[in-house]
Amino acid sequence: MPRDLASALQDALSAKEVPRFSARRIEGRSVFMSRTRRRLFQYLTDMPAASLREIERALELSIPSVKWHVERLKDFTVLMDEPYKNLSIIYPSGLITSFEARILSSLRNETVREALELIAASPGIDAPTLCNRLDTYSQRVHIATRELLSLGLISSDKVGHRRRYFPNQEFLSQMRGEGSRSDYLVWLSKWLENDPITISDIKEEDGYGFMEIELPGRKSEVMRINLLPYRNLFHEKK
Repeated sequence: MPRDLASALQDALSAKEVPRFSARRIEGRSVFMSRTRRRLFQYLTDMPAASLREIERALELSIPSVKWHVERLKDFTVLMDEPYKNLSIIYPSGLITSFEARILSSLRNETVREALELIAASPGIDAPTLCNRLDTYSQRVHIATRELLSLGLISSDKVGHRRRYFPNQEFLSQMRGEGSRSDYLVWLSKWLENDPITISDIKEEDGYGFMEIELPGRKSEVMRINLLPYRNLFHEKK
């Protein structure tokens, strides 16, 4: 995907309020004492709005185990879920909004994502041309464009018998530099102020937040937190 469209997605959706939660503990234990929960949390900053099945496959866990740890993280208000298209999509509280969660879930579909790329690159492109460029059948393109329209990422008009598609103009006007969600790293560190985990250092590099933590009775380790929620959809993975 062109880098400017990736930037536009990040810029257009970055205006948000970071929710304020009070740190909570269950029986005095940190939410992150479990290695599985740390892995799950880090995965969801890399791939926000994942479904239970996606998490199961990525982390090679059973569905009951995923459900258990997700529920514990929700109890701590670290994660949230959003019902969308017969799925429960899960994302870190404060990293993205519920609306962004729906967008990210939809853009996981390759046809939806590629249709958005083509419409952004060729405003006014019609449905037959989209079908040819995507090398797929019209019904699949219809489903993809309907999804993009419902999310407000594109608009359309009809000339004669052909429907044309345009990217959201406000969205296009914001095609400029990237911005990481570094405010999320600040929010999470404040959330952990009263947690048994000790934060020894925080730094940001290439869109990732690196939180060095110390677990009671264990050696320190680094928790990597992706501060660019769209990275793994619109950037080359490093």
